[in-house]
Amino acid sequence: CCERAAARLCEERAGVAVRLIACKDAAGWGPMHTAAAKGLAAAVRAMAVVVSAHARELLESESQDAGAAASKVFNAKTNAGATALSLAASKGREEALGALLEARGGSAADGTPSGQPIKLNVADRNGLTAMHRAAMAGRAACVRMLLDAGADPERTDATGHTVLAAAAEAKEQSVVSLLLEWGAEPGRANDDGATPAALALPDELLAQIIIDAQRSRGEAPPR
Repeated sequence: CCERAAARLCEERAGVAVRLIACKDAAGWGPMHTAAAKGLAAAVRAMAVVVSAHARELLESESQDAGAAASKVFNAKTNAGATALSLAASKGREEALGALLEARGGSAADGTPSGQPIKLNVADRNGLTAMHRAAMAGRAACVRMLLDAGADPERTDATGHTVLAAAAEAKEQSVVSLLLEWGAEPGRANDDGATPAALALPDELLAQIIIDAQRSRGEAPPR
């Protein structure tokens, strides 16, 4: 009887904990956003375990499954459109980003993991993904982590910028070199017809790096 009572108490506390994790403030920030932004990797891991194990406490209907409920927490956006993943990546919180990526499990074709439902390519109101944000901030290590996890560097934002274009415009040479090494398309133009090389100007060295990548692939460089 005591064991059953203790188990029930633990279950109830876990239910309260997972509902608290799902809460947001007036700016749309929840505990997961805050922990990711501040680089609190241990807190991110602890919350990931709780959400994974007790997501059923968040079910809004009988037709919804626990994975969908957990996905709403992990991929929740602030009012500005940031996810925990994009906050960790853009701020260079490598350990927190690693904790989120560790929680993903295997990835399905649509980018939804078969384990934790954390999506890699969620975009904000401007179409910027976590990798866009990391690239623009010069967080090469975080960009590499996202690439290793399977994030798509060819996703475009609202203006047609790929991650390479965003990095070029931000003049982040280390990120540009990394993306080219990974096979990012060097000649892909944005919606205005500007290529990454054009966006890199007036940094002529950076523009030349991109042009050289185009030539190495047999593409005609911009004139």
